[in-house]
Amino acid sequence: MKALEDRIAQVLTADTAEEAFARFNAAMLDYGYDSNVYTLLTDHPSLGLSSTHGLAASYPAEWLDHYKANIYQKVDPVWQRLLESPTPFFWGDAVDRLAFASGVAEETKAAALRVMNEAAEAGVADGIGISYVNSRGEMAAVGLSRSREVKERRYETMAEVFLIATFFHEKYRSFLSRAPVPHLTDRELEVLLWACDNKTDAEIGDLLGITARAIRYHWSNIFRKLGVHGRVRAVVMAIQLNLICPQGIRPPCQG
Repeated sequence: MKALEDRIAQVLTADTAEEAFARFNAAMLDYGYDSNVYTLLTDHPSLGLSSTHGLAASYPAEWLDHYKANIYQKVDPVWQRLLESPTPFFWGDAVDRLAFASGVAEETKAAALRVMNEAAEAGVADGIGISYVNSRGEMAAVGLSRSREVKERRYETMAEVFLIATFFHEKYRSFLSRAPVPHLTDRELEVLLWACDNKTDAEIGDLLGITARAIRYHWSNIFRKLGVHGRVRAVVMAIQLNLICPQGIRPPCQG
Protein backbone atom coordinates (compact mmCIF):
# COMPACT_ATOMS: atom_id res chain seq x y z
CA MET A 1 0.00 0.00 0.00
CA LYS A 2 2.88 2.34 0.80
CA ALA A 3 4.27 1.91 -2.73
CA LEU A 4 0.85 2.78 -4.18
CA GLU A 5 0.62 5.89 -2.01
CA ASP A 6 4.11 6.94 -3.08
CA ARG A 7 3.23 6.60 -6.77
CA ILE A 8 0.12 8.71 -6.33
CA ALA A 9 2.08 11.32 -4.36
CA GLN A 10 4.65 11.55 -7.15
CA VAL A 11 1.92 12.38 -9.67
CA LEU A 12 0.16 14.85 -7.39
CA THR A 13 3.32 16.83 -6.60
CA ALA A 14 4.25 17.41 -10.26
CA ASP A 15 4.75 21.07 -11.19
CA THR A 16 3.79 20.80 -14.87
CA ALA A 17 1.57 18.67 -17.10
CA GLU A 18 4.67 17.18 -18.72
CA GLU A 19 6.12 16.25 -15.35
CA ALA A 20 2.82 14.70 -14.25
CA PHE A 21 2.75 12.53 -17.37
CA ALA A 22 6.41 11.53 -16.98
CA ARG A 23 5.81 10.48 -13.37
CA PHE A 24 2.67 8.62 -14.36
CA ASN A 25 4.65 6.73 -17.03
CA ALA A 26 7.30 5.83 -14.44
CA ALA A 27 4.62 4.49 -12.10
CA MET A 28 3.05 2.41 -14.87
CA LEU A 29 6.40 0.80 -15.68
CA ASP A 30 6.23 -0.86 -12.25
CA TYR A 31 3.13 -2.68 -13.50
CA GLY A 32 4.66 -3.65 -16.85
CA TYR A 33 3.03 -0.94 -18.99
CA ASP A 34 5.78 0.69 -21.00
CA SER A 35 3.84 3.18 -23.13
CA ASN A 36 0.76 5.18 -22.32
CA VAL A 37 -1.54 7.80 -23.75
CA TYR A 38 -3.90 10.49 -22.50
CA THR A 39 -6.69 11.17 -24.97
CA LEU A 40 -9.66 13.50 -25.34
CA LEU A 41 -12.37 11.17 -26.64
CA THR A 42 -14.74 14.07 -27.29
CA ASP A 43 -14.42 17.79 -27.85
CA HIS A 44 -13.77 19.74 -24.64
CA PRO A 45 -15.41 23.17 -25.04
CA SER A 46 -14.61 23.92 -21.39
CA LEU A 47 -10.91 23.77 -22.30
CA GLY A 48 -11.19 25.04 -25.85
CA LEU A 49 -9.80 21.72 -27.12
CA SER A 50 -11.03 19.35 -29.79
CA SER A 51 -11.10 15.57 -29.58
CA THR A 52 -7.59 14.24 -30.07
CA HIS A 53 -5.83 10.92 -29.62
CA GLY A 54 -2.59 11.49 -27.75
CA LEU A 55 -2.81 14.86 -26.02
CA ALA A 56 0.03 13.34 -24.04
CA ALA A 57 1.61 10.13 -25.24
CA SER A 58 4.57 7.82 -24.94
CA TYR A 59 3.17 5.50 -27.61
CA PRO A 60 5.46 5.02 -30.62
CA ALA A 61 5.09 8.22 -32.68
CA GLU A 62 4.83 6.28 -35.93
CA TRP A 63 1.87 4.32 -34.60
CA LEU A 64 0.05 7.43 -33.42
CA ASP A 65 0.56 9.10 -36.80
CA HIS A 66 -0.64 5.97 -38.62
CA TYR A 67 -3.66 5.65 -36.31
CA LYS A 68 -4.74 9.26 -36.83
CA ALA A 69 -4.12 9.22 -40.58
CA ASN A 70 -6.40 6.20 -40.97
CA ILE A 71 -9.03 7.50 -38.51
CA TYR A 72 -8.84 4.17 -36.70
CA GLN A 73 -10.99 5.37 -33.81
CA LYS A 74 -14.01 4.61 -36.00
CA VAL A 75 -13.27 0.87 -35.84
CA ASP A 76 -10.92 0.53 -32.86
CA PRO A 77 -12.69 -1.77 -30.34
CA VAL A 78 -10.79 -0.16 -27.46
CA TRP A 79 -11.92 3.36 -28.44
CA GLN A 80 -15.51 2.18 -28.84
CA ARG A 81 -15.46 0.49 -25.44
CA LEU A 82 -14.07 3.65 -23.82
CA LEU A 83 -17.06 5.60 -25.11
CA GLU A 84 -19.54 3.11 -23.66
CA SER A 85 -18.59 3.03 -19.98
CA PRO A 86 -16.08 4.47 -17.49
CA THR A 87 -15.45 1.00 -16.07
CA PRO A 88 -11.77 0.06 -16.64
CA PHE A 89 -11.17 -2.94 -18.88
CA PHE A 90 -8.45 -5.07 -20.40
CA TRP A 91 -8.10 -4.59 -24.15
CA GLY A 92 -8.43 -8.31 -24.69
CA ASP A 93 -11.89 -8.25 -23.12
CA ALA A 94 -13.03 -5.58 -25.58
CA VAL A 95 -11.69 -7.61 -28.51
CA ASP A 96 -13.31 -10.81 -27.27
CA ARG A 97 -16.65 -9.13 -26.73
CA LEU A 98 -16.65 -7.76 -30.25
CA ALA A 99 -15.65 -11.10 -31.73
CA PHE A 100 -18.67 -12.83 -30.20
CA ALA A 101 -21.11 -9.95 -30.63
CA SER A 102 -24.21 -10.67 -32.67
CA GLY A 103 -25.54 -8.09 -35.07
CA VAL A 104 -22.08 -6.75 -35.91
CA ALA A 105 -21.02 -7.02 -39.53
CA GLU A 106 -18.10 -9.35 -40.23
CA GLU A 107 -16.26 -6.59 -42.08
CA THR A 108 -16.50 -4.44 -38.93
CA LYS A 109 -15.02 -7.24 -36.85
CA ALA A 110 -12.28 -7.77 -39.42
CA ALA A 111 -11.41 -4.06 -39.45
CA ALA A 112 -11.23 -4.00 -35.65
CA LEU A 113 -8.98 -7.05 -35.56
CA ARG A 114 -6.73 -5.48 -38.20
CA VAL A 115 -6.29 -2.38 -36.01
CA MET A 116 -5.32 -4.50 -33.01
CA ASN A 117 -2.88 -6.60 -35.06
CA GLU A 118 -1.23 -3.51 -36.49
CA ALA A 119 -0.98 -2.02 -33.01
CA ALA A 120 0.73 -5.16 -31.74
CA GLU A 121 3.22 -5.01 -34.61
CA ALA A 122 3.95 -1.39 -33.66
CA GLY A 123 4.69 -2.34 -30.06
CA VAL A 124 1.27 -1.55 -28.59
CA ALA A 125 0.10 -5.11 -28.04
CA ASP A 126 -1.90 -5.31 -24.85
CA GLY A 127 -3.27 -2.95 -22.26
CA ILE A 128 -5.92 -1.40 -20.07
CA GLY A 129 -8.43 1.26 -21.02
CA ILE A 130 -9.94 3.78 -18.59
CA SER A 131 -12.34 6.58 -19.50
CA TYR A 132 -13.67 9.56 -17.59
CA VAL A 133 -16.71 11.76 -18.15
CA ASN A 134 -17.29 15.09 -16.45
CA SER A 135 -20.52 16.88 -15.58
CA ARG A 136 -20.57 18.51 -19.01
CA GLY A 137 -20.43 15.21 -20.84
CA GLU A 138 -16.83 15.70 -21.97
CA MET A 139 -14.94 12.40 -22.13
CA ALA A 140 -11.24 11.72 -21.72
CA ALA A 141 -9.31 8.47 -21.44
CA VAL A 142 -6.08 6.90 -20.32
CA GLY A 143 -4.63 4.03 -22.32
CA LEU A 144 -1.92 1.81 -20.84
CA SER A 145 -0.04 -0.58 -23.08
CA ARG A 146 2.75 -3.08 -23.15
CA SER A 147 4.78 -4.34 -26.07
CA ARG A 148 3.81 -7.98 -25.54
CA GLU A 149 0.43 -9.57 -24.97
CA VAL A 150 -0.10 -11.05 -21.52
CA LYS A 151 -2.77 -13.72 -21.16
CA GLU A 152 -3.17 -13.38 -17.39
CA ARG A 153 -5.53 -10.55 -16.41
CA ARG A 154 -4.85 -9.41 -12.86
CA TYR A 155 -7.72 -7.35 -11.50
CA GLU A 156 -5.73 -6.33 -8.46
CA THR A 157 -3.27 -4.65 -10.81
CA MET A 158 -6.14 -3.05 -12.74
CA ALA A 159 -7.53 -1.61 -9.51
CA GLU A 160 -4.21 -0.01 -8.59
CA VAL A 161 -3.48 1.47 -12.01
CA PHE A 162 -7.07 2.73 -12.19
CA LEU A 163 -6.55 4.63 -8.93
CA ILE A 164 -3.23 6.13 -10.06
CA ALA A 165 -4.64 6.99 -13.49
CA THR A 166 -7.60 8.78 -11.93
CA PHE A 167 -5.33 10.99 -9.86
CA PHE A 168 -3.20 11.60 -12.96
CA HIS A 169 -6.26 12.53 -15.02
CA GLU A 170 -7.33 15.17 -12.50
CA LYS A 171 -3.80 16.49 -12.06
CA TYR A 172 -3.13 16.75 -15.78
CA ARG A 173 -6.40 18.57 -16.40
CA SER A 174 -5.54 21.07 -13.68
CA PHE A 175 -2.69 22.36 -15.85
CA LEU A 176 -4.85 22.94 -18.92
CA SER A 177 -6.09 26.48 -19.45
CA ARG A 178 -9.82 26.91 -19.36
CA ALA A 179 -11.30 28.58 -22.41
CA PRO A 180 -13.21 31.79 -21.66
CA VAL A 181 -16.95 31.23 -21.78
CA PRO A 182 -18.50 33.46 -24.45
CA HIS A 183 -21.12 35.97 -23.33
CA LEU A 184 -24.57 35.48 -24.79
CA THR A 185 -27.36 37.99 -24.38
CA ASP A 186 -30.57 37.08 -22.57
CA ARG A 187 -32.41 37.01 -25.89
CA GLU A 188 -29.81 34.65 -27.43
CA LEU A 189 -30.16 32.34 -24.42
CA GLU A 190 -33.94 32.40 -24.82
CA VAL A 191 -33.57 31.37 -28.46
CA LEU A 192 -31.35 28.45 -27.44
CA LEU A 193 -33.72 27.36 -24.70
CA TRP A 194 -36.73 27.33 -27.04
CA ALA A 195 -34.63 25.45 -29.60
CA CYS A 196 -34.13 22.77 -26.93
CA ASP A 197 -37.90 22.44 -26.97
CA ASN A 198 -37.80 21.72 -30.72
CA LYS A 199 -39.38 25.02 -31.69
CA THR A 200 -38.87 26.34 -35.23
CA ASP A 201 -37.57 29.83 -35.88
CA ALA A 202 -41.11 30.98 -36.68
CA GLU A 203 -42.47 29.46 -33.47
CA ILE A 204 -39.68 31.00 -31.39
CA GLY A 205 -40.40 34.36 -33.00
CA ASP A 206 -44.07 34.09 -32.08
CA LEU A 207 -43.22 33.16 -28.50
CA LEU A 208 -40.80 36.06 -28.13
CA GLY A 209 -42.90 38.53 -30.08
CA ILE A 210 -40.33 39.13 -32.82
CA THR A 211 -39.99 38.12 -36.46
CA ALA A 212 -38.39 34.95 -37.78
CA ARG A 213 -35.86 37.20 -39.50
CA ALA A 214 -34.86 38.58 -36.10
CA ILE A 215 -34.49 35.02 -34.80
CA ARG A 216 -32.14 34.19 -37.67
CA TYR A 217 -30.12 37.28 -36.76
CA HIS A 218 -29.78 35.99 -33.20
CA TRP A 219 -28.74 32.57 -34.52
CA SER A 220 -25.97 34.15 -36.58
CA ASN A 221 -24.64 35.86 -33.46
CA ILE A 222 -24.89 32.63 -31.47
CA PHE A 223 -22.99 30.67 -34.14
CA ARG A 224 -20.27 33.34 -34.26
CA LYS A 225 -19.82 33.52 -30.50
CA LEU A 226 -19.77 29.75 -29.99
CA GLY A 227 -17.69 29.05 -33.09
CA VAL A 228 -20.15 26.52 -34.49
CA HIS A 229 -22.44 26.02 -37.47
CA GLY A 230 -25.97 24.76 -37.05
CA ARG A 231 -28.64 24.84 -34.38
CA VAL A 232 -27.98 21.39 -32.94
CA ARG A 233 -24.27 22.03 -32.48
CA ALA A 234 -25.00 25.41 -30.90
CA VAL A 235 -27.42 23.90 -28.41
CA VAL A 236 -24.99 21.11 -27.50
CA MET A 237 -22.16 23.61 -27.05
CA ALA A 238 -24.31 25.89 -24.88
CA ILE A 239 -25.23 22.96 -22.64
CA GLN A 240 -21.60 21.82 -22.37
CA LEU A 241 -20.55 25.35 -21.41
CA ASN A 242 -23.28 25.44 -18.77
CA LEU A 243 -24.90 28.43 -20.46
CA ILE A 244 -28.35 26.85 -20.52
CA CYS A 245 -30.22 24.15 -18.62
CA PRO A 246 -32.49 22.29 -21.04
CA GLN A 247 -34.79 20.75 -18.43
CA GLY A 248 -37.76 22.83 -19.49
CA ILE A 249 -37.74 26.53 -20.20
CA ARG A 250 -36.13 28.30 -17.32
CA PRO A 251 -33.40 30.90 -16.65
CA PRO A 252 -29.78 30.12 -17.66
CA CYS A 253 -27.65 28.02 -15.34
CA GLN A 254 -25.80 29.89 -12.67
CA GLY A 255 -22.12 29.42 -11.88
